[in-house]
Amino acid sequence: MAAGVAHGDLGALLGQCSSLVVGLVTPEGRPVATRAWAFDLDEGGREARVLLPSAEVRALGLPVDEALDLGIAVTGADVRTLASVQVKGRLRRLGAGTGADLARALRAFDGFATAVVETDGFDEALIARWMPASVHVAAVEVEEAYDQTPGPSAGRFLARFDG
Repeated sequence: MAAGVAHGDLGALLGQCSSLVVGLVTPEGRPVATRAWAFDLDEGGREARVLLPSAEVRALGLPVDEALDLGIAVTGADVRTLASVQVKGRLRRLGAGTGADLARALRAFDGFATAVVETDGFDEALIARWMPASVHVAAVEVEEAYDQTPGPSAGRFLARFDG
Protein backbone atom coordinates (compact mmCIF):
# COMPACT_ATOMS: atom_id res chain seq x y z
CA MET A 1 0.00 0.00 0.00
CA ALA A 2 1.29 3.45 -0.89
CA ALA A 3 2.33 5.82 1.85
CA GLY A 4 0.35 9.00 2.46
CA VAL A 5 1.23 12.41 1.10
CA ALA A 6 2.89 15.07 3.24
CA HIS A 7 1.94 18.73 2.85
CA GLY A 8 5.38 19.62 1.47
CA ASP A 9 4.98 17.03 -1.30
CA LEU A 10 2.01 18.76 -2.97
CA GLY A 11 3.88 20.61 -5.70
CA ALA A 12 6.28 17.73 -6.29
CA LEU A 13 3.55 15.12 -6.66
CA LEU A 14 1.28 17.25 -8.83
CA GLY A 15 4.17 18.62 -10.87
CA GLN A 16 5.81 15.32 -11.74
CA CYS A 17 4.64 12.75 -14.24
CA SER A 18 1.28 12.21 -12.62
CA SER A 19 -2.12 11.31 -13.86
CA LEU A 20 -4.04 14.57 -13.46
CA VAL A 21 -7.81 14.89 -13.48
CA VAL A 22 -9.63 18.21 -13.19
CA GLY A 23 -13.19 18.62 -12.02
CA LEU A 24 -14.93 21.96 -12.21
CA VAL A 25 -18.28 23.65 -12.45
CA THR A 26 -19.04 25.73 -15.56
CA PRO A 27 -20.50 29.23 -15.25
CA GLU A 28 -23.90 27.61 -15.96
CA GLY A 29 -23.45 25.28 -12.98
CA ARG A 30 -22.71 22.13 -15.01
CA PRO A 31 -20.12 19.79 -13.49
CA VAL A 32 -17.40 18.68 -15.92
CA ALA A 33 -14.17 16.69 -15.77
CA THR A 34 -11.13 16.46 -18.00
CA ARG A 35 -7.47 15.51 -17.94
CA ALA A 36 -4.69 17.98 -17.32
CA TRP A 37 -1.12 17.57 -18.50
CA ALA A 38 0.88 19.69 -16.12
CA PHE A 39 0.49 21.38 -12.76
CA ASP A 40 2.97 23.93 -11.49
CA LEU A 41 2.53 25.28 -7.96
CA ASP A 42 4.18 28.50 -6.83
CA GLU A 43 6.54 28.44 -3.85
CA GLY A 44 3.85 29.63 -1.45
CA GLY A 45 1.53 26.84 -2.53
CA ARG A 46 -1.25 29.31 -3.25
CA GLU A 47 -1.21 29.82 -7.03
CA ALA A 48 -1.04 27.10 -9.67
CA ARG A 49 -0.80 26.92 -13.44
CA VAL A 50 -2.66 23.91 -14.80
CA LEU A 51 -2.32 22.96 -18.47
CA LEU A 52 -5.54 21.71 -20.04
CA PRO A 53 -5.99 20.33 -23.57
CA SER A 54 -7.33 23.17 -25.75
CA ALA A 55 -9.73 20.79 -27.48
CA GLU A 56 -11.37 20.07 -24.11
CA VAL A 57 -11.58 23.76 -23.19
CA ARG A 58 -13.37 24.44 -26.47
CA ALA A 59 -15.61 21.34 -26.24
CA LEU A 60 -16.69 22.27 -22.73
CA GLY A 61 -17.43 25.83 -23.82
CA LEU A 62 -15.31 27.32 -21.05
CA PRO A 63 -14.81 31.10 -21.23
CA VAL A 64 -11.31 32.18 -22.23
CA ASP A 65 -9.48 35.43 -21.47
CA GLU A 66 -11.95 36.72 -18.92
CA ALA A 67 -12.02 36.85 -15.16
CA LEU A 68 -13.55 33.72 -13.63
CA ASP A 69 -14.59 32.49 -10.21
CA LEU A 70 -15.34 28.80 -10.71
CA GLY A 71 -14.90 25.96 -8.25
CA ILE A 72 -12.16 23.56 -9.33
CA ALA A 73 -10.45 20.45 -7.99
CA VAL A 74 -7.26 18.95 -9.38
CA THR A 75 -6.37 15.40 -8.39
CA GLY A 76 -2.96 13.95 -9.19
CA ALA A 77 -1.74 10.42 -8.70
CA ASP A 78 1.72 8.99 -9.18
CA VAL A 79 1.15 6.14 -11.63
CA ARG A 80 3.81 3.92 -10.05
CA THR A 81 3.08 4.39 -6.32
CA LEU A 82 -0.56 5.56 -6.33
CA ALA A 83 0.37 8.39 -3.96
CA SER A 84 -2.39 10.89 -4.65
CA VAL A 85 -3.32 14.41 -3.69
CA GLN A 86 -6.20 16.72 -4.45
CA VAL A 87 -6.21 20.49 -4.34
CA LYS A 88 -9.41 22.49 -4.34
CA GLY A 89 -9.78 26.13 -5.13
CA ARG A 90 -10.98 28.70 -7.61
CA LEU A 91 -10.36 28.86 -11.35
CA ARG A 92 -9.58 32.54 -11.92
CA ARG A 93 -8.72 32.65 -15.64
CA LEU A 94 -8.21 30.50 -18.73
CA GLY A 95 -5.88 31.66 -21.48
CA ALA A 96 -4.22 30.25 -24.56
CA GLY A 97 -0.96 28.48 -23.86
CA THR A 98 2.37 29.30 -25.45
CA GLY A 99 4.84 27.03 -27.21
CA ALA A 100 6.69 26.71 -23.90
CA ASP A 101 3.44 25.64 -22.20
CA LEU A 102 2.84 22.96 -24.84
CA ALA A 103 6.43 21.73 -24.45
CA ARG A 104 5.87 21.50 -20.66
CA ALA A 105 2.63 19.56 -21.20
CA LEU A 106 4.31 17.19 -23.66
CA ARG A 107 7.13 16.46 -21.19
CA ALA A 108 4.53 15.66 -18.52
CA PHE A 109 2.55 13.57 -21.02
CA ASP A 110 5.66 11.58 -21.98
CA GLY A 111 6.44 10.83 -18.34
CA PHE A 112 2.85 9.79 -17.68
CA ALA A 113 2.70 7.59 -20.79
CA THR A 114 6.02 5.91 -19.98
CA ALA A 115 4.85 5.13 -16.45
CA VAL A 116 1.52 3.68 -17.67
CA VAL A 117 3.21 1.49 -20.26
CA GLU A 118 5.79 0.25 -17.73
CA THR A 119 3.37 -0.42 -14.88
CA ASP A 120 0.21 -1.47 -16.68
CA GLY A 121 1.45 -2.72 -20.06
CA PHE A 122 -0.94 -0.30 -21.76
CA ASP A 123 -0.61 0.08 -25.53
CA GLU A 124 1.45 3.19 -26.37
CA ALA A 125 -0.61 3.85 -29.49
CA LEU A 126 -3.77 4.16 -27.42
CA ILE A 127 -2.15 6.53 -24.94
CA ALA A 128 -0.77 8.65 -27.79
CA ARG A 129 -4.35 9.60 -28.68
CA TRP A 130 -4.50 11.59 -25.43
CA MET A 131 -1.51 13.75 -26.33
CA PRO A 132 -2.64 17.38 -26.58
CA ALA A 133 -2.06 19.32 -29.80
CA SER A 134 -2.31 22.60 -27.90
CA VAL A 135 -3.01 23.68 -24.33
CA HIS A 136 -4.77 26.37 -22.38
CA VAL A 137 -3.42 27.68 -19.09
CA ALA A 138 -5.77 27.62 -16.12
CA ALA A 139 -4.83 30.05 -13.35
CA VAL A 140 -5.95 28.41 -10.12
CA GLU A 141 -6.07 29.90 -6.65
CA VAL A 142 -5.43 26.95 -4.32
CA GLU A 143 -7.51 26.91 -1.13
CA GLU A 144 -7.25 23.39 0.33
CA ALA A 145 -5.32 20.16 -0.11
CA TYR A 146 -6.19 16.56 0.71
CA ASP A 147 -4.31 13.27 0.71
CA GLN A 148 -6.16 10.94 -1.67
CA THR A 149 -3.69 8.04 -1.55
CA PRO A 150 -5.66 4.77 -1.39
CA GLY A 151 -5.78 3.43 2.14
CA PRO A 152 -6.80 4.54 5.61
CA SER A 153 -5.57 8.14 5.19
CA ALA A 154 -7.52 8.77 1.96
CA GLY A 155 -9.41 12.02 2.28
CA ARG A 156 -7.18 13.30 5.08
CA PHE A 157 -7.02 17.09 5.17
CA LEU A 158 -3.49 18.37 4.50
CA ALA A 159 -3.62 22.15 4.40
CA ARG A 160 -5.68 25.29 4.01
CA PHE A 161 -4.13 28.17 2.08
CA ASP A 162 -5.53 31.49 3.24
CA GLY A 163 -5.11 34.50 1.00
